[in-house]
Amino acid sequence: MEFGIRLAGDRTALCMSHRGEYAQIGQTFTNLADWLSGNPVEHGLGIAIYYDDPTETPADQLRSDAGVLVNSHLAAGGSNLHVVHIPAGEFAVGEFVGHYRGLGAAWSEMFGVLLPKSGRTFAETPPFEIYVDDCAVVPEDKLRTELWIRLLPQ
Repeated sequence: MEFGIRLAGDRTALCMSHRGEYAQIGQTFTNLADWLSGNPVEHGLGIAIYYDDPTETPADQLRSDAGVLVNSHLAAGGSNLHVVHIPAGEFAVGEFVGHYRGLGAAWSEMFGVLLPKSGRTFAETPPFEIYVDDCAVVPEDKLRTELWIRLLPQ
């Protein structure tokens, strides 16, 4: 996995909440895509935001969001949607290439190996994934997913 430190500006995501195993968030993305198909919202890449540590929280209680990056002036357009603002900052970013089922191991590598090697400390804010490729177009073994972890200032 490629790894580096990046500065990023503010971002905004239009999201649907997911509760349960992180690996099952795909259905929530499907629900979001269905909503987007009937609502003309200009959006960018997909994003998943993770609020709990899966090594400490029971799988059925894990909280996450399935979303898309949007213009920061957008307001949530439905009762099951909400807007999440991600402030600018410095992030550890890893690019994973492969099927989504490999993301759990990629996160373990990020938190357990790559981040400690960098000498940096992560902030207690939710990490997130950005889906660089469209899984309906790109073969599973070529999908690129960026893993983002906010860092504490040096």
